[in-house]
Amino acid sequence: MSVTIRDVANAAGVSPMAVSKVLHGRGSNVRVSIEKAEFIKKIATDLNYTPNNVARSLRGGRTKGIALVFDQFGPIASGSRYFSHLLDGMTRAAFTSGYSVTLCPELSSNSAYNIGDGRFDGVVWGKSHVQSEVIHAATRSGVKIVHLHVLPENLEHPDGTYLCCDNEQGVRLALEHLAALGHRDICFVQEVESRQNSEARVREKMFFQISRSMGLRVDDESVSVWSYDGQEAKSWLSRRNHSALLLRTESLAVPLYRYAQELGIRIPEDLSVVGFDSTEFCETLTPKLTSIYQPIEQMAHRAVSLLIDLLDDRTPSGQYITFPCGFDNRASTDRPSFQS
Repeated sequence: MSVTIRDVANAAGVSPMAVSKVLHGRGSNVRVSIEKAEFIKKIATDLNYTPNNVARSLRGGRTKGIALVFDQFGPIASGSRYFSHLLDGMTRAAFTSGYSVTLCPELSSNSAYNIGDGRFDGVVWGKSHVQSEVIHAATRSGVKIVHLHVLPENLEHPDGTYLCCDNEQGVRLALEHLAALGHRDICFVQEVESRQNSEARVREKMFFQISRSMGLRVDDESVSVWSYDGQEAKSWLSRRNHSALLLRTESLAVPLYRYAQELGIRIPEDLSVVGFDSTEFCETLTPKLTSIYQPIEQMAHRAVSLLIDLLDDRTPSGQYITFPCGFDNRASTDRPSFQS
């Protein structure tokens, strides 16, 4: 059984308030001499006393816990490094301020009250498939939420705090790059699992809008939907009538590259490819993947920092922050070998 403040007090022959004053700095009205304070510290050390931080935080109304809720949380050790950067940014901001981070897939269930059951002070909400009843319950419970990769116009809570990359800028950078190489027939690819994702819808919308403004060919076949395992990639490659692909995420390059090699389709000689995220994963592919860059770690760090500021009433909610995208030109794009 763990040693309590009362145990230390009994062993030192003083009151629990005196021990709390010496060990935790509480009790401005309690006076303890220097000699007695040193004696209390020695007793606490001899008894191997360890503060119960959970109990202390609960007494202060805080759990010092932050939850991360995310759509389709993927692998960390393999494939895209997206989630590695996400967690690096979150934990760097959280740990510095004494908060822990918990991954919470169960909060994506239909239970409207999981998120507000007192386990967490705040939540970084990366679920674009927003469950209104969960958000309503969280709002009523007082849990603070910062939305990451979710756009406020798609939600019923426009007064929340939102962070997102500049998707329009990112898509434009990719299309301008491909158009400068001579591509006019470009296909946008996204995962069927994320088709209703609000950010995915924005990227698709921007693809059509910007393509039309640039005079590129767009029609019903300008968007292709693949599952995460990419089985549809082989079918698409077998009948391809586009000279370039813009992938919603860099993860889609894995099945694409595999089936392209199997079918003898060369990248970029026969097909140019641009991804989205541009983590170190792009450098591991052959050829290296040209990609739109979004500052994932910076965005995650800012999300947690804003959440902690909300908890401490240092900043108001109702913010919508966008982060600029970059473009990393590697080796997976070239001039088209054909135009349909």
